[in-house]
Amino acid sequence: MKKFLTCILAGMMGASVTMAQDVAQMADTVAMDSVELEELVVKESLVKHTANGDTYKVTETMRRGVDGTLQLLGRLPGVTYDNVANSITVRNNSKVQIIVNGNPVDANYLNALPTERIDRVEVVYVPSARYTTAGYRYVIDIKLKPEYRGHDIYVGNFMMVSAGDNNGDDVVANEQPQAMYMYSGDKVDFNAGYVFGEINWNYPLSYTKSYPGITDIFTDEYDEKNPNDHNHNRTHAAYAGLDWHIKPEQTLSLRARYENIDLGRTLENRIHATDAAGMERVQDEVTVSDQQSDQFTGAMIYRGNFNEKWNIYASLGYDRWNADALNSYSLAGSYASENLYHNTRDYLSGTFDLTYSFSDAMSLNVGYTGTWNRYDTHLKASDLLVAQSIDSRHQAYAYYDYMPLPNLLLHVGTGVEYIGRSGLDGVDRDYWNLLPQATLTYLPSETVQLIADYKTRMDYPLQYQLSTAGYDIDSLMRYEGNPLLAPARTHTVSLSVGVGESFYASVEYNTTHDFMSEWYAPLDDGRFLSTFGNARYHNFKVMAGYDWEISKYVTWSNTVQLGYDKIRLGSISRDRTNFCMVSQLRYWLSPWKMQFSGTYSRGMERTPQLQGWSDYGQDMWQLSAQKAFLGGKLAVSLIYIPPLHLGVRGHQRSCVETPFYHTMQSLNLNTYDNMVLVRLQFRFSTGKLRNRALQDNFDTTKEQKKDRGLM
Repeated sequence: MKKFLTCILAGMMGASVTMAQDVAQMADTVAMDSVELEELVVKESLVKHTANGDTYKVTETMRRGVDGTLQLLGRLPGVTYDNVANSITVRNNSKVQIIVNGNPVDANYLNALPTERIDRVEVVYVPSARYTTAGYRYVIDIKLKPEYRGHDIYVGNFMMVSAGDNNGDDVVANEQPQAMYMYSGDKVDFNAGYVFGEINWNYPLSYTKSYPGITDIFTDEYDEKNPNDHNHNRTHAAYAGLDWHIKPEQTLSLRARYENIDLGRTLENRIHATDAAGMERVQDEVTVSDQQSDQFTGAMIYRGNFNEKWNIYASLGYDRWNADALNSYSLAGSYASENLYHNTRDYLSGTFDLTYSFSDAMSLNVGYTGTWNRYDTHLKASDLLVAQSIDSRHQAYAYYDYMPLPNLLLHVGTGVEYIGRSGLDGVDRDYWNLLPQATLTYLPSETVQLIADYKTRMDYPLQYQLSTAGYDIDSLMRYEGNPLLAPARTHTVSLSVGVGESFYASVEYNTTHDFMSEWYAPLDDGRFLSTFGNARYHNFKVMAGYDWEISKYVTWSNTVQLGYDKIRLGSISRDRTNFCMVSQLRYWLSPWKMQFSGTYSRGMERTPQLQGWSDYGQDMWQLSAQKAFLGGKLAVSLIYIPPLHLGVRGHQRSCVETPFYHTMQSLNLNTYDNMVLVRLQFRFSTGKLRNRALQDNFDTTKEQKKDRGLM
């Protein structure tokens, strides 16, 4: 306990730097842009249903107890804020773009943005083509009051402490000091920031494994006091942005970002292996994966509005990623394997987007996005090129909006995409995709909104899924990517209804062509291969949300979702049903000006794979308290995860079932019992008001494997 209290005190006193940067994070981490603070309790937003979304007037009651923009957004119906993962979803969908005054932003800007500057928030259910073609499902547009001219400083610290000593030798599981500076002038805006992250998670993981006719294996059992799966992430990131306001309606922006990440995992097991003759051997098994990477991103963006009819957006960006990757496997006394590669990625992207408004009732949106992406993998020792994938993607689109009545909107159009891919095999592969969209919005009254929607989006394979530069998983199984893996195309049909300020419900069906699924196959040399293949995936879900303002100081928010997933390829078919929910009770203690909340989240979902299934996410209870000091400049947030297992599934599992290979893996989640999260944030602003707000963010792809959906 003394060690725990010392760590808490050190975190509070060392609340240094908090900027906000989209830092790449390893599996099971909290986003590096930790901006959490007060969570507001009473929501008295004045909602206005519009043809393409909902507009909420932000009131002083809404701001009460809130000193963070993301927390404020989480008070809106249908918008869920995860104060542990520091993430926003809209109607249980994470493909959300947050913009400020119509301009895309990253979480760093949101961290530093005082909620007092926010006038209203628009949740857009029918976003423009520039967002939907990039894969975003919803857009949240924050409209500001006149912004400051002057200087803004934001510093803070975020820390996760294992009060129950359930995280091995690392009492502090996660610490992220950050800092950010912003300057707003007459013609120029400037911002710069830095973030450091030190994250260490230690889990108990065990498995059973069988190669029929060859060997059967099981590991010792491990618990939270004796973890064997050790994960670390150390990140340094810095960024800067400059906006030159050429004219009131024209802006040229420059962006630069650098990240250095040391990411690793060491899995240690005592295994019991029985061969075909019935002889048992007990051996120590060690699997290591380490990656040290550098990433630089630069972008230039232009935005202009002419004659209140023409809106132009143009961007050009470059991204360079370098990584040294080590994968090793050893089985004491019998087998050892090590692979060391140098991976690179060069990414060049350009966008031109034009919207012309014929009238208040009609507009046309056309645009083009082109990207060039090259993956190279070299042997670290000899610099020999062993894998390569070069993609050239071109997408053109045109969409038409028509409002024959003030309460009726039709949005229709399509995008056409061409993808050309080449590699070391000398074979060129071509993919053509049609990306149609159609939305009909109807407002039968001021309090009711009906939306029927059809959308298409693309997902593209990453380097680890394409590269044939592999490594050994064990003495019989090897991993390699699949250079023939096709990009995935998803069609979504949905119907949603919003009633008043507090209730929404929707049904949604998704079907994905060429879904990327894990695949296992035997090799000619008697060993086996783990890779990826394409399949057809179906998802159907029904969801609803309701915010109940029990009294002036007590609010109860609930969201529920029932989903059905199915994957198939030829005669192979697997399906799963999942029920998820989030329930939060918030209480504002007026005399102390503090907010208290209790949250239960059932977030673990079991997703089918072609040859098995895997769990993603976790269930959790949370208790939190937030309070602001120094006139709202300093905010302190404490979150406690109690060892309460009612309704909480304590293991995250995965399973593979084939005629030649079976395995069941179980990750013990008791690591999170008695976890304490401490957030400190300090905002200092000086200056006078002016009418301009601008920040922009250039999206790039993070080269990281799919994580476990944990903290």
